Amino acid sequence: MVRLLELDARYADVLRQRFAIDRSALDGYLAEEVLGWSMSRLVCEDQEIVGLIQVRQLDSEKRCGLLGTRLIPEVWGSGVNATVKRLMLQLLFAERPDIDRVYLCIEPGNTRSIRAAQKLPYAEEIGGAEVPDELLRAAPASVRNYRWFVIRKAVFKRKI
Repeated sequence: MVRLLELDARYADVLRQRFAIDRSALDGYLAEEVLGWSMSRLVCEDQEIVGLIQVRQLDSEKRCGLLGTRLIPEVWGSGVNATVKRLMLQLLFAERPDIDRVYLCIEPGNTRSIRAAQKLPYAEEIGGAEVPDELLRAAPASVRNYRWFVIRKAVFKRKI
């Protein structure tokens, strides 16, 4: 059974060991959440932390954010990715009515993640020109060449 846990400093060791997230990065994620700039959750499967999912750069004015997921290789291809994205988006759209779009960006060579995003019935692949400038400015220049997807709240709610 897959579920989301609130991000908490007591998981610092697991995050460092499994995802190379050091304490200063964790503290930053926690601060962003308090400020309303992000939503981060741990992915738990059968009592084991297997990932981290985040919607960062939340912008009430632009009504959007950027979704990112890190999972341990042992759960790749198991359906955890799709399940955890659905759970996170349900939580985000319920708790943040000011957000109506979430973007995903995937490195062009990451074919496994691209295929996983293409399988999501509520995700639409778009060109980088359709991504809000605010999201692009906050990322390295190379991100402009990434594969981009958008998840619109209205489409998500119809398809789940």
